[in-house]
Amino acid sequence: MSNVKKIGVFFLFIVLLIISLVACGSSTSINGDLQGGSGLNVDRGNVLDEDAMNIPNVQMMDENVGWSVFNNSIYRTVDGGRIWLDVTPSGITTTSDYVYFHTGNRAFIASNENTHWKIYYTKNGGGSWETGEDIPVAGAFANFSFHSKTEGSLMITKNPGLNYSEVILLTTKNGGKSWSAVIDETKDNSENMLPHSGNKTGIAFKDHKNGWIVGVKSQHKVPWIYKTADGGISWKKQDIPTPKNNKYEGVWTEVPNFFNDKVGMLFVQTYSRDKAFSHFYTTNDGGETWSESGTIENKSDYLMHDFVSSTNGWMSDGKSLYRTEAGLQNWIQIMAVKEIMGETTDSVIVSLEFVSETKGWLIIRGEGNKYILCDTNDGGMTWNFTNPKLMTVREM
Repeated sequence: MSNVKKIGVFFLFIVLLIISLVACGSSTSINGDLQGGSGLNVDRGNVLDEDAMNIPNVQMMDENVGWSVFNNSIYRTVDGGRIWLDVTPSGITTTSDYVYFHTGNRAFIASNENTHWKIYYTKNGGGSWETGEDIPVAGAFANFSFHSKTEGSLMITKNPGLNYSEVILLTTKNGGKSWSAVIDETKDNSENMLPHSGNKTGIAFKDHKNGWIVGVKSQHKVPWIYKTADGGISWKKQDIPTPKNNKYEGVWTEVPNFFNDKVGMLFVQTYSRDKAFSHFYTTNDGGETWSESGTIENKSDYLMHDFVSSTNGWMSDGKSLYRTEAGLQNWIQIMAVKEIMGETTDSVIVSLEFVSETKGWLIIRGEGNKYILCDTNDGGMTWNFTNPKLMTVREM
């Protein structure tokens, strides 16, 4: 399951700008090594409940437990998405920009109080929330990354501008109760620090020493990614092979996702005014080196992907779902959204999530911005309407 990293409002603007460039030549298909399948099958044994809960996103941690953030609230399920409970801490409202789900029981919230940040965390699935020490830093955005129950990092972005940002990196060793600054770009300008140029959009630590910060920079022709091997004290630009297609104007880089201590994946998108390409990089040495393992030309605004291993994953262009089980160069279509919603629908797939080779979920946006949650037990060959329901504490 790929970790979901949240992007702040400023970074969302950058993404929308990229999409607006790509959309000049958009259509509803993905080109490249994607092949049509046969024998597509949708289980119509259950019927869509028109009164089902309207869930626009999910992050599932296993086959049963998952989270969702919308309407300024946090929701949790323990039965695969059928029943959801509002577990938002009392007295606050939140957005997905500042929420991080580490496990099925552990979640973190960074609340921007203008002059400082307040940290909330739960260790029991939202049954109760604790508050950490206030972080006396004014900032615009916050990104979490945890690699164990107790150890994690928090990147706070200050003074963002076009192709410019300064960050403060903090770490915790007690599960979020207290935080200490590791670097502060507003004060430290040593050569081993991160550059101020570029907008830093995400952070990921594989363990207590090895971590990455990624970003985006206009007219930058190589992936913007920096690595630390000493817990964030010093950073060096990581040399990633230049994406194979060379006719592009910019690069967007996601944080790496690791399946174990050695094997991981890095997703990079290159874009120009009329084309975009999705590049998949893999590592077998814990992120020390990366090689481009697959490239897909994307002509849709709805490209999304999820992997459970470096060779087993799913991709959607909004209208169809594709799967690979034999490497990143071979994709087979296994489902079309019209198989679920009907031939005349304008519905699109807006999210997909898999936790194993067989169990997964997708969200379809239908008419009137109605979000429809579906689940599969066979790797995406057949789908059921999940028909989620919001349950109050009194109903339990």
